[in-house]
Amino acid sequence: MFKYSFLLPFSLLITLNVHAIEGETEIIAKKTKPSIVVIKSKGRSDGKEALGTGFFISKDGLLVTNYHVIGEGKKITLETADGKEIDIASVYAFDRENDLAILKAVNPSGSFLAISDSSTFQDGTSVVAVGNPQGLKHSVVSGVISGKREIDGREMLQVAIPIEPGNSGGPIVNLEGKVLGILTIKSLVTNNLGFAIPAEQLNKLLKTNPVSIPMKAWATIGALNEDLWEPVFNGNWRQRAGRIISEGQGNGIGGRALLLSKMDPPALPFEAEVWVKLKDESGAAGLAFDSDGKDKHFGFYPSNGQMRLTKFNGPDVYSWQVLRQDNLESYLPGDWNHLKVSIHSKGFTTYLNGQLAYEHTEDFSSTKKIGLTKFRNTVAEFKGFHVSKKLSPVFPDKDFSIAFDKFLTKLDIDKKEDKSLLEKVLKNENLSKSIINEKVKILEKKMIDLKILQADIIHRSTLAKLNKSISSTTDFPILEAAFLIAKIDNPEIETSFYLDEINKMKLKLASKIKPDFNLDQKLKTLSDFFFLEKGFHGSRQDYYHRSNSYLSEVMDDREGLPITLSILFVELGKSLGLDIYGIGLPGQFMVGLKKDKNDFVLIDVFEGGKILSKDQASKKISELNGRTLVDNDFLPMTNKQILIRMLTNLAGIAKKEKDDIGLIRYLDAIITIDENSHEERGNRIILLAQNNKIQKAILDIDYLLEKGPKELDSEKLNEFKILLLKKIPPAKDN
Repeated sequence: MFKYSFLLPFSLLITLNVHAIEGETEIIAKKTKPSIVVIKSKGRSDGKEALGTGFFISKDGLLVTNYHVIGEGKKITLETADGKEIDIASVYAFDRENDLAILKAVNPSGSFLAISDSSTFQDGTSVVAVGNPQGLKHSVVSGVISGKREIDGREMLQVAIPIEPGNSGGPIVNLEGKVLGILTIKSLVTNNLGFAIPAEQLNKLLKTNPVSIPMKAWATIGALNEDLWEPVFNGNWRQRAGRIISEGQGNGIGGRALLLSKMDPPALPFEAEVWVKLKDESGAAGLAFDSDGKDKHFGFYPSNGQMRLTKFNGPDVYSWQVLRQDNLESYLPGDWNHLKVSIHSKGFTTYLNGQLAYEHTEDFSSTKKIGLTKFRNTVAEFKGFHVSKKLSPVFPDKDFSIAFDKFLTKLDIDKKEDKSLLEKVLKNENLSKSIINEKVKILEKKMIDLKILQADIIHRSTLAKLNKSISSTTDFPILEAAFLIAKIDNPEIETSFYLDEINKMKLKLASKIKPDFNLDQKLKTLSDFFFLEKGFHGSRQDYYHRSNSYLSEVMDDREGLPITLSILFVELGKSLGLDIYGIGLPGQFMVGLKKDKNDFVLIDVFEGGKILSKDQASKKISELNGRTLVDNDFLPMTNKQILIRMLTNLAGIAKKEKDDIGLIRYLDAIITIDENSHEERGNRIILLAQNNKIQKAILDIDYLLEKGPKELDSEKLNEFKILLLKKIPPAKDN
């Protein structure tokens, strides 16, 4: 059995085989070079760009590569040998099983490679792998086809070629320059050995009906929700984990770009707010309001470290009116700043971090568009954009501040001995340096303690909300609880925003259903809407990324695990009246659909909604992990079981990454959902003890001693408790 790996990219293959006949390779290089492109794709890990190879096969811009090169949901760009970038119109067709994808390019050069019949070759046929990455010229390597081999049930061409990372999707051609195969994997045993997809598989794919998924629908990772936002003057806007990120210049004068909300603002008066953070203080970005959707609007934003209020009356700087520009003490350079505007019929008032900034008189007869704006090459992040008749307070009032100060005092954060230490410093300046250094250490520890306290308060608040959401009914709505799981790691997530999004999806889906639709027609409409129109898909290359378990980021990126995709699919299916539910098969979560009293099918949402019978699902699980399924494996999971399975996935990732604090958070949530999760409580005891959270570990021990299972070894548990009690430092006298 061969060991092999996908040729995941760094740079394209560029090696000249000294044994190749120079004249032939030069001719092939010259002939094929215009048809070769570098494919760049970017997934969830910011800054990590993957490279692969592709080649044109038609004059009108059809281009072939590996499916794993483009991935699903990734933004893709094409670059020719001379450095020119080409846009992609659509994913024309794809075949996951054979690792093939065909793209349709915009305005191609017209050069393309002909496809040969790879079934007619003989062992020992001379071939050349060609490419032209990042402007490097005449990049070829020669070898031979040494036969056909079966790899994971697929027939592959075995090629004796020194393959390097970056060849994925590149062609192997015969000495006539015709394509015999597409490189996809390399041997991990022998350096000069790789495998290619036979060209006949490509021919089969070309004969099937194309899916022609527009790139806007395909590239869902980081893509803005077009139902919510309208870009003006272009600009590079994307969303990530509840935030909107802006990069690069817009097409407006001064690099201006707008991102306007499609939601109509309420009648006057009303308020709008957003948090903004600039990567560089030389930039400019903030709130835009009273916009006509084109050139005219107001802007309230930081610019070059100052706050600016501007009235934009037209397309150029001569029509712009800077109303105010000041250094405001409430501005926080390099940090998040809260911008708010209160608009009424006679003008508006702006606020910066809760402090009054500017007041302006202006007659507003009607409400116009609200959104975000940025200028120049600013890199900015936005979060917490809201428009409402009356916004909820963001900053504490005086009464709350006094109450919270008392709470902190009770926590003994400021100790008497620290004050006396400072008095000694003042009496003896020779000792001041060492004592002040000591004081600094104490204050630094207090800062750390306060940050830990802040994180603990947020975590406890999230757990309290989770507990409330699952306590309402026995069959509680799962969505809110699922979004709260994401909030454990991302406190800024607004669950109400995503719940509203799903309700809008339900309404849009319902509009596609005709009164006479039967069950099969409803299911097809649901699948087309979910997988094709909305672009939801299984995460293959980033399977173990935590984002796949955060339902909010699954919504943002349209990419997830079987369980998170299933939660959304089931929720939408129920809105159509389908008897649909989650089934937690060992190794893969699926969706069950009851067709009648005695018949049901399974839906594999990870595979684009593939319908499976009970026997087919059993076969898949057996091939996946060797398990033999029984009838009980096909029972619907309760919502609590589904949530715990989601958290167990996250806990597994945290354990693998040796993230004890994260693992404790997930165990906290599991125990909140089911206080009888005794094994998880036992694991939490160990982790708490290892991380010097002795008191909390003892509370868990006491719980198990009182309510744990009968088979629990109480004697050993008590011994461990005594050991922990000895580690608690004695209380200091005040």
